[in-house]
Amino acid sequence: MSSFDIIQIFHFTLTSTYSFSNSSNRPPVCLLNDEARNNNKLALDIFDQFAENLAKVMVYWIHRFEPDCLVIGGNIAKAADLFLYKTTARIHESGYTNIKIEIARLGENAPIIGAAMAINQINTKNMVTEKRKTTQLLIPEKTTDVTDGKYNI
Repeated sequence: MSSFDIIQIFHFTLTSTYSFSNSSNRPPVCLLNDEARNNNKLALDIFDQFAENLAKVMVYWIHRFEPDCLVIGGNIAKAADLFLYKTTARIHESGYTNIKIEIARLGENAPIIGAAMAINQINTKNMVTEKRKTTQLLIPEKTTDVTDGKYNI
């Protein structure tokens, strides 16, 4: 089971087990965030459980890739004060005390900016930096009319 599967299962569990009235069109996570900030015990418990589950998923990936830093972005980063301390504590308890956990400063734009930077980096590597070493023109200066339908360059 991948970490994505675990997160999907967790999300399904949260949305099917707990419900808050949603008379607006706001995403359920925003409502949960509001409820937790209003000291709703159920909402705070959900964020505690999220912190535990996120730490378990992250420990798996930390063990596998040994990163120096984890960056959390997207909408959930707006609620970092509700889960980040506990998540970090659980990761450190698992023996990964040197890893830094940061919140993306670019917010929701981080993925698209990162993708654009990656494409730019690939394009830069693939660019031909050597100039042509010829005086030959790229296209012919003169052509002659051809009647048989073939080019004559």
